[in-house]
Amino acid sequence: MKKVYLVLLIFSYFISNGQISYFGNNQVPTSSGITLLSAGITAKFAHWESAKDMTPLSDGTAIDSIPDLTSNNRKLSNTGTARPLYYSTRCNGYPSWYFDGTNDCFNIPTYTTRGACMVVNVDSTRTSFPLLEGLYGSRSTSAPNAYWGTDGGTGLFDFSPSGKVGTINTYASTGRNFFLPAGNVFKVVCFTTTTGVTDANGWQIMSDRKYGTRFWKGNCSEVIGFSTIPTKKELDTINSYLWTKYNLTTPINFIQDGNSIGIFVGAYVRDSVGICAYRNFSVGGQTTLHRFFAAPTAVDTCYGFPYGNKQVVYLLEGTNDLATTLNVDSSYEHFTRYINARKAAGWKVVVSTILSRDTTLNAGYESKRQALNTLLTSMTQDNTFKVVDFGQDANLGSTMAYANTTYFSDGIHPTATGYKLIAKYVANVIKSFTW
Repeated sequence: MKKVYLVLLIFSYFISNGQISYFGNNQVPTSSGITLLSAGITAKFAHWESAKDMTPLSDGTAIDSIPDLTSNNRKLSNTGTARPLYYSTRCNGYPSWYFDGTNDCFNIPTYTTRGACMVVNVDSTRTSFPLLEGLYGSRSTSAPNAYWGTDGGTGLFDFSPSGKVGTINTYASTGRNFFLPAGNVFKVVCFTTTTGVTDANGWQIMSDRKYGTRFWKGNCSEVIGFSTIPTKKELDTINSYLWTKYNLTTPINFIQDGNSIGIFVGAYVRDSVGICAYRNFSVGGQTTLHRFFAAPTAVDTCYGFPYGNKQVVYLLEGTNDLATTLNVDSSYEHFTRYINARKAAGWKVVVSTILSRDTTLNAGYESKRQALNTLLTSMTQDNTFKVVDFGQDANLGSTMAYANTTYFSDGIHPTATGYKLIAKYVANVIKSFTW
């Protein structure tokens, strides 16, 4: 009990300019140079605004400004009809600011941004324009846009100019790795830039530059901007704080691993799973053994705080095993080694049976495929390991499935329709885990 108390005590303090200040549910730092004792946060906060920590207003009140809770005085502000509205209980019973998707946004004075964490949701009535576009943008039409959503609202993408790469939670080197679906579900979204971005006219929250139609529709409860790049550990700590503060549901930490088929299927699985942090380590031409040796320094580095036991890796492998001289028993051994190693690292593991493949390209492939699939589906499954059996669907698992151009493009790789079908089965298995 004493150890638990000590950890909580350490977690509760920040040090700034030689002064220690509390970091609790209703208190925030008062300086941009803050070091969290337990996690070693040295990233500087450029600004910090919180609906929960502002003076309460009547529901539907248009907001002129939100004070900056750091010492930088970069308050959020707007005027006239472009002001968002205050609501006291929309974020799991806590306050939020509502943006109408037409012209509402908050302005921020200029600074060199290195990232931000935000508590947001997307209005379920949003049907046009990418749902995430307008999350965090420049106040100039032509200036670099810091962060804006694309891909039909299924992810966050980085932006121009080149070299200013945006990532979510710093768990990937490119964007499009965090899924925030439409609906009234609040989530924490964190992102960073490897190169700082500055706009002389300042920044806008919930608006993509000065485009007249690119505005967020939904709510935001908290914004934390960074002037230096936070580490993964620092972002984990801030994420955990925000999830706890607003009593949010922790997303699934979903990792895709495998060969070239996995490169493309991972995003479809992500979208089918729902709200999750996402990283894809699939590499074209790889075998199960390749991924076994790569996983400790790739997949396993993504495991940990703050996702609890909601951590899943999906391995889509085997076709390259069998298309080479590798026999069934060796491939099965490599699957077993990979599964056991990931389970030992704490992951819940999902593998799938081997897909149909053009047998004219690889004599003897089909008999090996069926034999390996029998071994895989015979493995003991529990709440740490599950198998997706594509044999349940003739469009994926039958001997000649590869010849159906609706689902396969080249006798090996699925079409978009095929990937979506694969994703449906995989996502259903992932969602069957007990957390």
